Amino acid sequence: MTDITESRSAGSNFLRLFVILFVSSFAVGLGTYWVLHSICGQAHVFASWFRMFNYHEQHHAQYIAVVAFIYAALTAGWATRWTPRGWRRHVSVLGVLVVTLLVSSALAGILYALHDMQAGYFPSWERQVAAFRYYVGAGLALGWILVTFSFPLNLFAVPFAYITAYYLPLRLKR
Repeated sequence: MTDITESRSAGSNFLRLFVILFVSSFAVGLGTYWVLHSICGQAHVFASWFRMFNYHEQHHAQYIAVVAFIYAALTAGWATRWTPRGWRRHVSVLGVLVVTLLVSSALAGILYALHDMQAGYFPSWERQVAAFRYYVGAGLALGWILVTFSFPLNLFAVPFAYITAYYLPLRLKR
């Protein structure tokens, strides 16, 4: 009976932490984007390559939601399964952030492919799967660079993500 109660407790802890992290990171991401774009007058909040369609600027909420979802899922899973102390906690939080960047870059690549298909051309299933594979690879290869060049957005996002991943699970366990 204790295993079932502990498993329900772990599941409810995961869900509670996931919801808090997703809502807060999505709200902070959108708020930071809005402040940089509307108030500070920054025309392009996200970095982009030369001659790259700026779907991430047109549909910024979707790309922020992808990152917020992956961040919340990975952080909540990490926090409910493994809680190291000391320097291992700092290193594991950085690991969670790196994995978040990689996974969300791959998924953002697929989202970019879907936005690229909005012109009305939908290839056959085989060609569509090949295109998704290509965009996943492009997201993995270029996503981290675009995040690095998305200055000053990353100045707000990275410390927020680190602080919430480090301290929020500890606060909720009390």
